Amino acid sequence: MDSDLHSLSREELEAEVLRLRARLAGHPDQGRDRQPVSDADVLFSAVDKTGLPMILTDPNQDDDPIVFTNRAFLDLTGYGVDEVVGRNCRFLQGPDTEHDHVDEIRAALRDNRDLTIEITNHRRDGTPFVNALFIGPVFDGEGRLRYRFGSQIDVTEAHRNRRRLAESDARQRAIFDSASEMAIVVTDPAGKVTDWNVGAERILGWSAEEMRGQTVDRIFTPEDRTTGQMRKEMDGVLRDGHAEDMRWHLRKDGGRFYAVGDMTSLRGLDGTHQGFVKAFSDRTQERNAATKEQADAEFMRSVLASSADCIKVLDLDGGLTFMSEGGQKVMEVSDFNHIKGCPWPSFWKGQGNADALAALATARDGGIGHFQGGADTFLGNAKWWDVQVTPIFGPYGRPERILSVSRDITERKTFEERLAASEAHWRDLFERLSEGFIVGEVVRDPAGRITDWRYVDVNSAWGRLVGIASDSVVGRTIREVFPGIEDAWVDEFADVVETAEPVTFVRQVGTLARWYEGRAFPLGSERFGVIFLEVTERVQADARRSGLLEFGERLRGDIGTDAIAMAAAAILGRVLGVGRVGYGTVGSDGESFVVEEDWTATGFPTLAGRYCMDDYGLYAEDLRQGRTVVIADVREDPRTAASAATLEAVSARTLVNVPIVEKCGSAQFPRGRPVRMIGRQDLTAS
Repeated sequence: MDSDLHSLSREELEAEVLRLRARLAGHPDQGRDRQPVSDADVLFSAVDKTGLPMILTDPNQDDDPIVFTNRAFLDLTGYGVDEVVGRNCRFLQGPDTEHDHVDEIRAALRDNRDLTIEITNHRRDGTPFVNALFIGPVFDGEGRLRYRFGSQIDVTEAHRNRRRLAESDARQRAIFDSASEMAIVVTDPAGKVTDWNVGAERILGWSAEEMRGQTVDRIFTPEDRTTGQMRKEMDGVLRDGHAEDMRWHLRKDGGRFYAVGDMTSLRGLDGTHQGFVKAFSDRTQERNAATKEQADAEFMRSVLASSADCIKVLDLDGGLTFMSEGGQKVMEVSDFNHIKGCPWPSFWKGQGNADALAALATARDGGIGHFQGGADTFLGNAKWWDVQVTPIFGPYGRPERILSVSRDITERKTFEERLAASEAHWRDLFERLSEGFIVGEVVRDPAGRITDWRYVDVNSAWGRLVGIASDSVVGRTIREVFPGIEDAWVDEFADVVETAEPVTFVRQVGTLARWYEGRAFPLGSERFGVIFLEVTERVQADARRSGLLEFGERLRGDIGTDAIAMAAAAILGRVLGVGRVGYGTVGSDGESFVVEEDWTATGFPTLAGRYCMDDYGLYAEDLRQGRTVVIADVREDPRTAASAATLEAVSARTLVNVPIVEKCGSAQFPRGRPVRMIGRQDLTAS
């Protein structure tokens, strides 16, 4: 028997082990003689100690009951041996079990053939797990069906990893396609388009289907094509790492627009050059916009399917004496005789070799060694393994052989590395943007209404544009970061989430006195993205220009001095965004003034009437001397602190008073006598 041990098939070997065990159990006197155990018993001990759950069923009994189970199966399912032996395997089924998979198993049992399948089973406590199940018939030497063999592996975590990878891929693609304010064009090394986002479709007019496979010089002007500008940009990227793109480009309809952007190299995770990324935006009206760079990401592929454990038996020196059939398959070994006797630690390189030697020494001393490391298959394919090394004790209680069980965890390791690389790649991409970028998540009250939103992520440009450290806002809501912020900053982004429709906006954050222009777009799962720029100077310039144009139009009309003054007051109030602008006449005594009429914003009372200057603070003397008075906060300025309550009673906390004087100096009025006064007041201190 010993000489034929390695020529047996797996089924014959398992059947022989069972028969040997039954024969030894029937002759207890052999144990007293302490005869050396056979290789079959050694192999049975190896199978019995493996971490791979196994069962045997007897198809010759009613309902094909389980007749043998190892400890690993009981640990996996949570059942006791008395709850398993004698029962059909269907007790593992539950509400989550796939019926079509059950049908496949029944068909394989009916046809007496091997089957490998993943099915959802349930433990004794009812929790489901994904089971990588292998079943197969065991025949005796005369071809009669004696048993059925089953092994199980819990691959639930692998399924979760595949789902997380798919969700991450979808989220990154959604962000890529939602950045519709920027055109992103990806080409191969020859300049042919391989990807074309919705921003490129919106700005240039061609769809991705129309441009994929076309050379990118299609968007260059005829004069730039003549001078080979596309090739120059690519050469600049290869030489300098990037090339600026600030030039006129063509749309599909033949129209031209001024683009500001950048071209960079598209590199894989190994750093090799794979093509070019050209990112730009339409800045026809704003040629001095900041350079934009974006790169396409290499989206992750499906993770490796989980595989069975590789079970090996070693001699005490680490020489390989046995490898399971499943182990040969996962290690890509075509003939075990080619590696039989090889030192197992030599399969590992670097630190893995040192860890393998240490684990082997631990097992020789009767302990359990464990480590994780990388080792190539025999076809040169790199894999990552979780390895447990345990002793196989002989009849005298001393280790005689070594059991090594290696579990392939390449999928998990690969997933973690790719996910980290992808996150780092996207983070680098968005950190390069000169525009601010936000990923937000809405906050709902108990009734389901959106009342706020929380910062999930922001880039560095956000902090520069807002004036707050970017790393201080993640996890906080916008109302926490900007107390008293306008409701529109919550309501409009809430509509983006509720309607799944993007919006563009130009709006002020009042507490910052800054204006922003941008676009918000849905990301799904209660989240949205925002890309924006600060446009405060442009908005203020537009307001001043509009005010001057309006005032010029009014001056062309046939109106008197008082009407001109009121028109100027109204325009000045709207342009400056204040609460009240008035025009008053100073009395000849320099002590009183009369406001015939003033302009007020909604909610501000009029100041029309007669007043005494000294009732409103100590700045009256400045006005008498023809000096402009600017007070940021009447409560803090020493000229008005004592009369602050009087000023606040007429809704004045911030004020600017400009005297208009006659050119007639005197001892009392050396700069000229004040005859008119223009005043601007507001509730909020600047």
